[in-house]
Amino acid sequence: MIKRLLPVLAILLLLGVFIGRAPAADKPQPELKLDKVEVAAYGELKVMKGASDFGLVEAFSQEGKVLVSISLEVYPQWTEAIDSAQVNAKDIKLKTDQGEDASMIGRFERFGEFRLENSSLYAYRRSDWKEKKEPTYFNAVFAVPKAVKAGEFKLGQASAKITVPDKIQDPPDAAGTLKVEVIGAALVDKVRSTYRVGDLKPRPATVITNPNGQILEVKIKVTPVKGNSGGQNHYFWYTPWFGLLTETNRYVRVLGEMFMEGINNAVSHNLNRGSDGQWSSGEATLYFAVPKGVKKFKLIYLGQAVAEAAL
Repeated sequence: MIKRLLPVLAILLLLGVFIGRAPAADKPQPELKLDKVEVAAYGELKVMKGASDFGLVEAFSQEGKVLVSISLEVYPQWTEAIDSAQVNAKDIKLKTDQGEDASMIGRFERFGEFRLENSSLYAYRRSDWKEKKEPTYFNAVFAVPKAVKAGEFKLGQASAKITVPDKIQDPPDAAGTLKVEVIGAALVDKVRSTYRVGDLKPRPATVITNPNGQILEVKIKVTPVKGNSGGQNHYFWYTPWFGLLTETNRYVRVLGEMFMEGINNAVSHNLNRGSDGQWSSGEATLYFAVPKGVKKFKLIYLGQAVAEAAL
């Protein structure tokens, strides 16, 4: 398991995507070939940003419309002279059979993690581009009238014909993408944490206490069931996606997890499936400020219960 304080740019480069720096708009652009276009239709989607951090459910829908999610693989046709690709969000459209040019209204950053925001496509040529033809994964969600049955997805100059499924799906089950095991849990009165201050050694240490209760230390083991982050062989999860529900149905945000001798609530985890088809597992120790004497709890992942345990 690879841990980083922020999602690792090296991972994104490996997938052929770079989101921090856009290619210059006036650079020559490669032809884009689209493959494995998958379409899903939803009546409602849960927004995983903001309210969900507090254990609330934030749902998005539009009366008289269906939310069409389009996921695909993009293969830029690299050359010696062309090493980057860009498609601005304004040039990503769904031309419907009703004559409408619908603009992108949202996207799945990862499976189950829907955001109300648009996104441009950026891709960069890998150093081994001649040997390996790796795709860039992209998703776009459009809100279109329920009467729409088909359309043409446009990614800049590239396009693909799509059919809108008749079946309206339930929102994606993010909890179904992984298995979470509680391998240890204990109530403690204090937790030692450290801060990184330049190159200062030893690091300054603090003691965290909960004047209104106790601190619950939960050790978990996470094993993916399927990929959630572009392709089927990679899984990403982030500390704030976990929360806790006490036996009195009180939701508790995660304080953080132990990382490099400090409590940090911005640790990212990357797990991969090997060539034998088996997923790697990862362990983490999470901390929650809970009422004194908590006896039972449920772990919440992206708004859904994934494990429970008793103390």
